[in-house]
Amino acid sequence: MKFSTLLFICLLFSANLFAQIKYASSDPKYIYAVQQADTAAAHNDYQRAFALLEQALAITDKSQRTLIKHAEAAVQLANYDAAFASLQKAQTKNWKNLCSYLLDQTDLYKAIHNDSRWKSLMEQCKKQEELFTQNLDRPLIDTLSAMRDRDDAYRGLYNQIIQEQGPFSSTLKEAKATQSRYDSANLKQLNQIIAQKGFPTISKVNLYGVQTALIIAQRGSISFRKSLLPQLEKLAEKEEIRKPDLAFFIDNLLYDEGKKQEYGTRIDMKSGNPALYPSNNPEKLNERRATMNLGTINSYLDKLGLTYLYAPKKKVKAIKPKAIKTKKVSVKKPVTTTTEKPRHLIIN
Repeated sequence: MKFSTLLFICLLFSANLFAQIKYASSDPKYIYAVQQADTAAAHNDYQRAFALLEQALAITDKSQRTLIKHAEAAVQLANYDAAFASLQKAQTKNWKNLCSYLLDQTDLYKAIHNDSRWKSLMEQCKKQEELFTQNLDRPLIDTLSAMRDRDDAYRGLYNQIIQEQGPFSSTLKEAKATQSRYDSANLKQLNQIIAQKGFPTISKVNLYGVQTALIIAQRGSISFRKSLLPQLEKLAEKEEIRKPDLAFFIDNLLYDEGKKQEYGTRIDMKSGNPALYPSNNPEKLNERRATMNLGTINSYLDKLGLTYLYAPKKKVKAIKPKAIKTKKVSVKKPVTTTTEKPRHLIIN
C-alpha cells in the first residue's frame, strides 16, 4: 500500500468521532485553551490538560468534544466525579456521537467501568445506537464495503511485489493495470450513487462508509473532485461528514494541482523521508486548522513522529535615509586674459 494511502486511512480512523463538532466559541482564549489541552494530553500531561479544559469550560460548556476531553483527563487524574459530571453534560448534546465514541473507546474509561454511573450510561447508549441503526441504508453500506475491498485489492500488494521482484517487474505492471480498472469501476459506481442518492452521509452509511466514499473519490480527476466540493462543504456544516476528512480531501486536491496545502494534513515523501508538504500562509495555519476542528500543527505532527520546523519571520520596518539638503553654489566661468597656447602632456 502506498504511504499516502496508508497515511490517509490511518488519519481517518485515528481521529475520534467528535472532531467534526465546531468550536463552541470564537473566543481566542477558548480556542487556545482547547488546542493547548490537546497538545498536553498528547504528551500525557493530564494535569495541564485538565486545567486548560477547565478554563475553556468556564467560557462555555456547549462543546461536547471539550466535555469529553475534560472527562478523559479527569479519569486519568482519578477525579471520577468531575469525569461523570462532564459525561452527563455531554450526553445532552449529541447522543449519536457520544455513544459511538464511548462504545469504541471504552479502554480510555477502564478505571470507571465498575461504577454504576458508567453502566447506566452504557445502557442508554445501546438504546440510542439501536435507534440510530434503524435509519441506516444497509444495501448502500454493503455496496461501499465491496468497493473498499476493490480499492485495496492490488494496491496493498505493491510494496510486497517491489521488495520481492523490484520496481520494474511485469508483475507490478500487471497489478497496477488491474487496480486501475478496479478504480475506474469504483468511480463509475460512486458517480451513480451520487446521482441517485447524493454523496454518502454518516446518518445513512456510518462514518466508515463516508470515509470509503472519500477514499474512492480521491482516485478521480481533479475536475471531478472539484465538482464535489460544494456538496461536501454543505455536508460538513450539517455534520454528515467530518470536517477533518474534508480538510484532508482539500489538501490532497491542492497537492495534485501543484499548489500549497491549506490545512497542513498532507505529508510528502518525495525526499525519501516523511515531511510536511508546504502550506499556504503558514503564519495562519493553526487558525485555518481550527476552522476544520483540527488540533495544532505541532500536536498533529507529534503523533506522526515529525517536527514542525517553521519559524515565523519577524517584520522589520524599513528605515528610510534622511534626505541631505545641499546648497546650490554658483560657479563663475573663468575669464581668459591671455592667449597662451595649450600645453601637451608628453609621455616618455
